[in-house]
Amino acid sequence: MDMRYVQYINLKEKYYEPPLEKATESALKISDVPFNWVINSDKHWTYYSKPDSDLPIQGWKIHISSIPKEAKEILRVVSDFLFENSVPFKHVSNVWELVLKNSKYGDRASSGKFITIYPNNESQFTFLLEKLHYLLKDFSNGPYILNDKRWLDGNVYFRYGAFKEMYLINGASKIPAIQNFSGELIPDSRAPYYTVPDFIEEPLIVKKCQKRMGKYKLLYQSLIIILLNLLCTSVMVEGFMWQITFLQTLK
Repeated sequence: MDMRYVQYINLKEKYYEPPLEKATESALKISDVPFNWVINSDKHWTYYSKPDSDLPIQGWKIHISSIPKEAKEILRVVSDFLFENSVPFKHVSNVWELVLKNSKYGDRASSGKFITIYPNNESQFTFLLEKLHYLLKDFSNGPYILNDKRWLDGNVYFRYGAFKEMYLINGASKIPAIQNFSGELIPDSRAPYYTVPDFIEEPLIVKKCQKRMGKYKLLYQSLIIILLNLLCTSVMVEGFMWQITFLQTLK
């Protein structure tokens, strides 16, 4: 389903109407923006940056996920921290847009992305991962962001990608792009799974975290197998009874 149609549905009208009322009623605004920050917006995003910020064209970007009812408070907590540390960011402009992008028919490449944060370098990236996770640890988990990697078990995600708009032109299509080390434009993958460009290496802190989490995942999988073995040899999946062969599971 094309979500552009859903945006324009208004139960009070016979025809498609611009979602101005829903967008206005659920607008997300930051009340105490520092005086020296610039604010810009488009149909979906609101952007915040300092005039003197000199971001790279690409790098490790951070995404924050949120359920709609906690979006306003998460935005307050995150924005206060980012203003304090002079980190540019953008957020979905209203709760209605967030509900749509997180819905069943939302774009899998963008679903879950409520706030996008642009670290200036790898050192700042790792600092932000740890601090943001701590700040958001008591909030409910938002939707899982498919083309990012999750930091620990909270609402902080990340991937390598473009900070500034770059495109490859393929006929009438514009394909989001990044630059390789030769300065050549290559596709900025928007597949619904986490990928890292072949010329980029993950930061050491990410590798260490992944190794640690991998041990927990193996333990979790082992516990599931043991529990299934103790409970029964079959499970109900979508109304059908399937027999579990534990030998195949172990393989």
